Amino acid sequence: QELLKESANSAELNYWLGTVLIGLKEESGAVPYLEKAVQADPTVPAPHRELARAYLHSGHAAKAIPHLQFAIPFDKDGSLYYQLAQAYRSTGQPDLAKETLKKFQGMQNAAAAQKDIVDQEMQISAPETK
Repeated sequence: QELLKESANSAELNYWLGTVLIGLKEESGAVPYLEKAVQADPTVPAPHRELARAYLHSGHAAKAIPHLQFAIPFDKDGSLYYQLAQAYRSTGQPDLAKETLKKFQGMQNAAAAQKDIVDQEMQISAPETK
């Protein structure tokens, strides 16, 4: 907060303070900082992701949707698809929620399959004896 006094419009400082506030379960307090981070540099997906999370946790699912849609191409584990499905469901869009949830489940299945492959490759077996 002290650094923001000197650089109030810093995308990075606003992002980090907002993220910390989310971690402290102060989502509504995080919103203004994350909004400033998105306004300062709207091309970076991480502030959009965190702003959407803050909106969802503070009961503003409709406001979260465009930010989730922006960040979703960068979703590596499916969590954004899951959050977007929740937002759609909360805003009375069950068909979009169902479609998005299917994408989440597809990503989860692919991740589980990849983990199984890695686990199999990492198994240690006893050396062969003659």
